[in-house]
Amino acid sequence: MANRSALLSVIDDSSFASEEQLREWTAKLASAGLRSSGAAAHNLVVDWLAEQLDALPDVTVHERVHHIRGWQPLPPATGGGRDLARAGRLFVRGHGRDWRPIPVIGAVPYSRPTGPNGAAGELTYVPAGQPITADIARGKIVLRDLPTHELPLAALLNYHHYLSPDLSTHLSGSYNRAHIGTDTLLAQELITAAHAGAIGMIIAFDIPRDELAGYFDPHRGEHFRIPAVFVGVDERERLRQFAGSTGSAGNSAGNKASVTVLAQADDGDDTPVRTLVATLPGQRAERVMIETHTDGVNWVQENGPAGVLALANFFAAQPNAARRRTIDFALTGGALHSSRTGAESFAAELDAAESNDTADGDGYAYVIGLEQLGARELLPIRRGDGPGRRLEFSGDNELCAFVTQSPVLAAAATKAVRASGLDRVAVLRSLAPPSSNLPPTAWLGGDASAFHQHLIPAIQLTSGPWALWSAGLGERAVDFARMRRQIVIVADIVTATASKTRAQIAGGFAAWRADRAAGAPAFAQPGIPGWRLEDTQ
Repeated sequence: MANRSALLSVIDDSSFASEEQLREWTAKLASAGLRSSGAAAHNLVVDWLAEQLDALPDVTVHERVHHIRGWQPLPPATGGGRDLARAGRLFVRGHGRDWRPIPVIGAVPYSRPTGPNGAAGELTYVPAGQPITADIARGKIVLRDLPTHELPLAALLNYHHYLSPDLSTHLSGSYNRAHIGTDTLLAQELITAAHAGAIGMIIAFDIPRDELAGYFDPHRGEHFRIPAVFVGVDERERLRQFAGSTGSAGNSAGNKASVTVLAQADDGDDTPVRTLVATLPGQRAERVMIETHTDGVNWVQENGPAGVLALANFFAAQPNAARRRTIDFALTGGALHSSRTGAESFAAELDAAESNDTADGDGYAYVIGLEQLGARELLPIRRGDGPGRRLEFSGDNELCAFVTQSPVLAAAATKAVRASGLDRVAVLRSLAPPSSNLPPTAWLGGDASAFHQHLIPAIQLTSGPWALWSAGLGERAVDFARMRRQIVIVADIVTATASKTRAQIAGGFAAWRADRAAGAPAFAQPGIPGWRLEDTQ
């Protein structure tokens, strides 16, 4: 049996933010509704967070700004902000009949704005797995089932430092979440349809519409050349019949559909996105960064700022002598435009400083990213009253992971996780297979990946519940006791690594940096094709 004293939490968490305090902070974040990158609702949240951090003793707050090609839904939401669900509209019309509305989940983010008149054409159904080609799609509205992809759980957890006992004995299942299909895979579908000459797309979930209202994905910031909307499973069935589908690609009854996207899209990098950096001095100028992002959709995506507030309050209450390193609390923006984020901008700047030897003694020992805290597992089950599936809480916690390639950070995380007693938690080396570039595996599962890719040691706390991007993922989706324990683990990691040197924490990062300087291939952020409004007029 392990020595109990070796498993105890490093910190005394009795003065840590309570579950109720975490709930109140998260409720404040969620009350803003959709916080799309650089939107007014997003800026109001950033203002509030700046006030909270500025009120802490010894903390100084400054801002960084980067610019993105913005995209915002136009219809106002109840309670303020913008409403992605109301930004999408869909109508169908049979021969000699009037247009009839079909309810939608919402507009597909970053799809082409149409104005109120929409884009109309013949409706055709192209089943999943069948190519979208010009002879099928040109001049038409394409109905397409959402692309899906499953990962074997054993493969997802293969690159691990540690697995909680419940995970180590249950590796035979699969990991299937909507966001696996609604980002990169769906983006490729939209690009393919546009290249094939489609006028618009209707993307169908096999889940009821009201469970996924305002679904915000893809979120890469790629502006698509065609308008698109999401629909639920019941609407999918009606649309298939209306298209006259026989299951063959491109089958059509000649009926019409009209897709409307009410949104404002920038023609250039016109939208400023703010990042807050709150600095709490320690005994040394050398720094640790605790990072999350401030834009988000619901109570889970993103509640990381509540965790940062808890950590900032905890460490600010300690005497300076108790903090070996200076701590920067970075609240970045741009996660809902993930090809150009505040984290990436910050990481590139730090990378340049390290490479040019201008970081001196005030460089960063490492970065901790935290996202999607306290998530409860939500899974699709077969419906008893209609086609497709519906979502239901399983009663378990959503799998969460601490992901790092620093052995020192992995050891600290493992010790803290074991002390916490958390279930369904993994300490992983990566969420992606190795490559020949530097770093050898580039994806940690969140914003901290940007720092890791720029060869700054990092560890990411993350999870990915099924309906991560649905506006309706509310308070019930968060276990605040679990959220609190996860945040305490982060505090444990900071405290436990205070006596470790930068060289110890970096491990192989110094050699990777030297190899890169000598010409070894470095990680390159995938390019995101853009478009300008005049391209579609």
